[in-house]
Amino acid sequence: MWHIMDKAKELGEKIAEEAEKFQPKTAEERREELAELTEDLSQTMEEATESAKEAYDRLAEESMEAMEAAVGAEMSAAGAESLLDQAVKYKGIDVFV
Repeated sequence: MWHIMDKAKELGEKIAEEAEKFQPKTAEERREELAELTEDLSQTMEEATESAKEAYDRLAEESMEAMEAAVGAEMSAAGAESLLDQAVKYKGIDVFV
């Protein structure tokens, strides 16, 4: 019988604790809650900004490397083509001479 009474008392305490959560809050409690939310939002924004900056820097570096590789490949292709053109010109000169 005491066991049932203890369980009923525990259940009553849990219900009372949950009921306190739904009671109207005072102005001070609302200010504290708002301050906590503002702080959390500020921290989240800082983390997001830092993450975005890191991603931007990483992408900028990768695109610069890709551009340098493309320019290098283009330069070597243009250089090879230029040499080929010169060889053909000189070959033609040899034939005419």
